[in-house]
Amino acid sequence: MTGMRDSIIGLLPEGDQLWSVVMNNMAPLLDLYADSRNEEIMVVRYNLIFVRQSGKNIKTNAQFDSEDHLFRLIHSLTKTLGNDIKFGEAQPVVDIAFPDHSRANCTHKSISPRGHAMTIRLTSKTPLTSAGLLERSMFNQEILDYLKMHMEKKSIFLIGGEMGSGKTSLLRMLSEFIDVHERVISVEDTHELFIKQENYEPLVCPRASKAITFAGLMEIVLRKMPDRLLCGEIRNPQVAKVFYEMLSIGHRGIATTMHAETAQGALERLTDLVSDAVSVSRWETIYKDLKRSLDIIIITAYHPMYGRRIMQIAEMCEGELIDKFRFDPKISGFVKC
Repeated sequence: MTGMRDSIIGLLPEGDQLWSVVMNNMAPLLDLYADSRNEEIMVVRYNLIFVRQSGKNIKTNAQFDSEDHLFRLIHSLTKTLGNDIKFGEAQPVVDIAFPDHSRANCTHKSISPRGHAMTIRLTSKTPLTSAGLLERSMFNQEILDYLKMHMEKKSIFLIGGEMGSGKTSLLRMLSEFIDVHERVISVEDTHELFIKQENYEPLVCPRASKAITFAGLMEIVLRKMPDRLLCGEIRNPQVAKVFYEMLSIGHRGIATTMHAETAQGALERLTDLVSDAVSVSRWETIYKDLKRSLDIIIITAYHPMYGRRIMQIAEMCEGELIDKFRFDPKISGFVKC
């Protein structure tokens, strides 16, 4: 069996020449990758690179030798990670998952006028647990107890928020409260969850895949009979439709994320996406179905003064959204409604 060695980007096969090429091509980013303060690396073009720290974008002195150097990095990553994708004009967008679970989105110069570009969302060097998020005041103990209770009841969660607001971190944290005897399956277009449950099977349907669709993947999930289903971020009507269909058959213990600023806005946006995939004329019916099926809607945000916070938790009570908790910046704390 091939041994493994630790590296800045995670565990790599010992002596693997392809990974040696990747690490050589990645040299301009390694110090940025290793800096625990950095949340994101933004390669705007080969000689213009920013990082994000505590929600602020900071220009760095790092740069690649040339545009071709950046292209070689992206090409070597897709080749090494086994993706059946050839980065170029025919496939101008690729998603990459690093061994340490960081993830990158790369765009070809054919759609990025300033040149090839790459954004890397860095995974935390110390994965955030419920205790860690509590220490960072993303929520308080009362909210944590409330969320734990609803996870144990197999409530259905929809987590909304802006990019980088902690949606995936929160969903990953909620998985701590899943019973060890339960079977968990996640379905994503980019693998992001990486939960610690032993009986956990992640399934991934890359956006560029022609071999299987998201709907096809969900058919496989149903045959596996999971106790819990974690659905990756809802980004388009097709994924929204699959989530809606899972709710329609009465499956419990489902959780997903999407972009939204309020609980009501999340409900309406999900309805819009499902109706786009099914029929716009069914909007009202879909809206009522979702109100009957969803249990908890959580909204997260990045506050410039307080960092990542749960801003709102609403519970569906007899078909109506009722606020349970809110973050109030005026008192720098959470309010029970």
